[in-house]
Amino acid sequence: MMAQRLVMEGCRLHTRTNRALAAMNVRPKWSRALLYDKLVRDLHRANVWPRLDLLYVLCAHDNQAASVNLIEPGRYTCVALNSPTFAVDQGYTGDAATSYLDTVWTASTAGGRYVQNSGTIGAWVGGAAADGDKAVIGALTNGTMIRPAGLTSFVTYRVNQGTDDTVLVTSRLGHWTARRTGGTANALFQDATSIVTGTTASATIPTTIMSILAWAGTGSFSDDQVQAAYVGRSLVAAEISSLHTVIGAFRTGVGL
Repeated sequence: MMAQRLVMEGCRLHTRTNRALAAMNVRPKWSRALLYDKLVRDLHRANVWPRLDLLYVLCAHDNQAASVNLIEPGRYTCVALNSPTFAVDQGYTGDAATSYLDTVWTASTAGGRYVQNSGTIGAWVGGAAADGDKAVIGALTNGTMIRPAGLTSFVTYRVNQGTDDTVLVTSRLGHWTARRTGGTANALFQDATSIVTGTTASATIPTTIMSILAWAGTGSFSDDQVQAAYVGRSLVAAEISSLHTVIGAFRTGVGL
């Protein structure tokens, strides 16, 4: 059926798109398939795709499709633990108690692009609870995480380091990216704009699983809504901007 539809529409999907769609138990409508294809092609053009280990578009048409790691379908499929709430075309929301997404990916053993002095993590927060100050993505020992503002209006982040870096913000909604570009160089971006740089030294890469809506699945459980998340090697500012634009276009395409 999909092959027939391709002929009818007069175009061919990217090989990476077809792999991702094949990993989905419920195939999306053609209009949604084209959104995935645009995302794949645009990230390749921007040279972002080959720099990522994980990419989850959580604002999907169903929860199983949201769990697919688009970079390597069939590997590091997200597992929803303790019933985070999924909403079609919205994403996953935690309960601030025990629920989160387990990526089944550990930096210290994966042998991926994310390494001690070159790493990026990110999450797009589309809905936020009243308090916050909980991790939307993270792993431990040594710490990597993004913990958007709570009552204190600070965002806390780490990238392979044992202590926090923080910055004052006015909102914790939006697209958050934390990166490390060297042994004593990190930065935090909000909606593709750098809002702080840090000099905290790196230690070692995390030895626990990377979690979404929690910090390594052991604490700082969030009740925010996350619509997309990713992990990879360090991205330059232009690549972060491209990633923001591409994920933003997918969000717009599903009505966000």
